[in-house]
Amino acid sequence: KMLRIYNQSKELIKELIMETQDYFSTSYRKEHGIKKYYKVVKSTEQYIFALCYNAPKSMFFEIMPTIEVWNWNGEPVANFKMSNSILTFDVTSDNKKIYCVDYIDSNKFYVYDIESILN
Repeated sequence: KMLRIYNQSKELIKELIMETQDYFSTSYRKEHGIKKYYKVVKSTEQYIFALCYNAPKSMFFEIMPTIEVWNWNGEPVANFKMSNSILTFDVTSDNKKIYCVDYIDSNKFYVYDIESILN
């Protein structure tokens, strides 16, 4: 996984290779036809968060997604297995909470307290 960060003038300011999260091995994913689909990426001063559906699109409603977290050096920090199907999310700037919108019913919001895990 390659991360390239650009400034507003579209000049490359940082490029790094992200370490692969150990959620599923490559052989397991190939055997079961699973692909990583990053739907939403958010960041704070300390971390990069990516909503990942580790399943074919046809199974998005059956498989609960994860939110993978890296520091700005590309090192994996956490991998949150969500308890609900998520359309999108946001994270507070202090890395204490993740707010998620339900995939099926966008009137439902979920709040996950992550302070004890990341700080």
